[in-house]
Amino acid sequence: MIKSLKNKIRGIVDSDFDPRFYSKIVYPKSIEDLLNINCICTISCGRSGTATFVEIAKKVTSSYCIHAPKVTNQIVSNLYSKSEISADSAFWAYLSSRENYFLRAFSTNEAYIDGDCKYLPLVNVIAKRMPNTKFIHFVRDPRKFIASGLDRGYFDSKPAAFWGYIEPRYTNNYSQIEKIAYFWNEANKIAEKMKSSYGSNRVVTIRAEDMFFDPYVAVRALSGFGILTCHTEKLIAPHKNAQLKRRESEKYIKEIEKAVIELCDTRYTYSYN
Repeated sequence: MIKSLKNKIRGIVDSDFDPRFYSKIVYPKSIEDLLNINCICTISCGRSGTATFVEIAKKVTSSYCIHAPKVTNQIVSNLYSKSEISADSAFWAYLSSRENYFLRAFSTNEAYIDGDCKYLPLVNVIAKRMPNTKFIHFVRDPRKFIASGLDRGYFDSKPAAFWGYIEPRYTNNYSQIEKIAYFWNEANKIAEKMKSSYGSNRVVTIRAEDMFFDPYVAVRALSGFGILTCHTEKLIAPHKNAQLKRRESEKYIKEIEKAVIELCDTRYTYSYN
């Protein structure tokens, strides 16, 4: 009873608490053994369905699924994207931030699913060091992403250095909307480069809109990567379309459209006009 009460309290305090993974830690014989765990990482610029994906994964798998880890890598990601730290330094920082999750997944012989978006610039580094890690790239209509980014304060109240955004390196003249559009496009370039380097056996893309309409898109991606899935009830994606909210003026819509046309050239790859 005391243990049950402690777990309930911990569940309230710890957003990433899952009682299934709080048994005794079984330590691997080496760091390399830990790096060989079965892991699913997301490739995303955020606001693109990763929270929905993690909720679906929790329902259909026995994996250790985390959307918002307590320790994120936004500063490391920002520095690495600007070549201010080495790949080795970036990777060990990532490992340090995930050590506890990896150990708990290892101890239970389950996969770890990482739904955070703030390690985006590090995905290739992770892929090289963790050979059993697979990646799911999430992409959303750039217009919806830019509108959502504006409402969230991307490149304004939430500076790039503290949120892991990728900034334009050769110009200071971009508006907030243009910076968000550039970020969306760079995330997709990273994903396509990952596909070229590692193939479909390790990297796939999910359009957020497709998953919102049919949650089984996510289930099929997980199954394709060897994650055992099982479910007894019909899945309903826990998502409500984000709206422009306070930014519904015709002027803003036109600025967004202009930025999409000029800066989001990867949109055609995902059938966005």
